[in-house]
Amino acid sequence: MGCTYCFAKARGGFRGDQRVQFASSQALKKRLKRASQGGARGAFEEFLQRRVPLQLGGMTDPFSTSSVTNRTIFEILETLNEFDYPTIISTKGRLSDIRAAMPLLSAGNYYVRLSIAASCFEKRLVEPGTPSQTEIFDTISMLEESDVATCLRIQPIFPDADDEAIALGLDARNAGARAVSLEYLKVPQDRKSLQFRALNDLYGGDIRAIFEKQGISTDGREFSLSLASRINGMKRIKGELNISGIRVGIAENELLHYGDLPGCCNGGSEYLRNSEDFDYNMTGILKNNTSGLITYSLLENLWRPSSPVGRHFNSHSRFGLRGEAATWENFFKLRWNDARSRFNPTYFHGVSFTQETDNQGNAIYFFQPDNDWA
Repeated sequence: MGCTYCFAKARGGFRGDQRVQFASSQALKKRLKRASQGGARGAFEEFLQRRVPLQLGGMTDPFSTSSVTNRTIFEILETLNEFDYPTIISTKGRLSDIRAAMPLLSAGNYYVRLSIAASCFEKRLVEPGTPSQTEIFDTISMLEESDVATCLRIQPIFPDADDEAIALGLDARNAGARAVSLEYLKVPQDRKSLQFRALNDLYGGDIRAIFEKQGISTDGREFSLSLASRINGMKRIKGELNISGIRVGIAENELLHYGDLPGCCNGGSEYLRNSEDFDYNMTGILKNNTSGLITYSLLENLWRPSSPVGRHFNSHSRFGLRGEAATWENFFKLRWNDARSRFNPTYFHGVSFTQETDNQGNAIYFFQPDNDWA
């Protein structure tokens, strides 16, 4: 697939010019077996033992042509079914491939999220090689008829395409989807990247001007619509879809806590058997505390892995923590107390620093949510 907005290209996932690496179902089975028997080794297996949902397709489509041809995805599904393991699948996969997997999907513990962009351009220009809208909604109906929970990921939403996003959400509801999730388009700052050039061509050679007209913000290596523009758009889309009876998850990092669904933006535990959300993060805190003081003590009774997690972070995110000290709790505490970090609690909408600390020296924040969200 050659989507113009490809997240994987901008965020370090698989790209077509790289050697294909297939997941090992046998390695996964060994990990799941150890975890299910209470013998977790390392942080990843601690998550498995806790039964926090796995996600297939966060960066690379699990129903890609190579994965289907090599039968990797079918072997992985068979392994997951052995343990009835809660799994979220995010895909743009073809109806025929997903139909071939239906015996495994209907027998397992899955929540399938079908993805589509909302834009004012022809779909073939934005998402070449991907299924048509009709095929996507037929896939949703097929899955729901077999009681496999589904969600439509309307990601990304292009500038000036809010009406298209609402229409897609209503079509998803009519097809039987239980939820939708929303995220606006992010564009790489690197003007030489294939993604930037493809998007720039769609907009006649001046995509940045389109964003600047509505308000622009930068976040790391990407730029997007300003937070104010995204809030206004999200409120309108979410409101229209809520009225129609469908639940909405918000996939904008700063706004995750305003979605209708538990967990991150997808609500996995809502639709999966015997699963647990991972709440030792700001989204978990804000979704479980409607307003008022936000203190570090709110985390005391929340589960977190005890093993080091540093090897799962890139080199720019480790804050100098090494070895046994590189636990999730220590990483989170550093972010919590680092006023310079763009990911401290004030990154999330409605959170402000009180200029006070608790008796352990941890910063105290205040959460004043925006109650205008539907």
